[in-house]
Amino acid sequence: MHNADLLDAILTLHTTFRTKEQCQEFFNDILTRKECTILKNRWGALCLLYEGQLTQREIAKQLGISLETVSRANHVLRYGTGAAIRIIERLQS
Repeated sequence: MHNADLLDAILTLHTTFRTKEQCQEFFNDILTRKECTILKNRWGALCLLYEGQLTQREIAKQLGISLETVSRANHVLRYGTGAAIRIIERLQS
């Protein structure tokens, strides 16, 4: 399989999961515990930044992550494609 095919497969993974548990099992299989934690923390920072109630320092302290991680998440919200914002909004509705 070529890299482009692998990326395409990754991008269509979500369509193969029938349940949240299947998705969780898959990510537990392919990601290390540390990678899962990194993904969870980045998503948490994105959601809290989107809510706009806490400062970046408060978010870092609340989640137990570095200010750099929160800053990266903030960059995604401000200058990214908007995909993260659309997903956060979809999950909130």
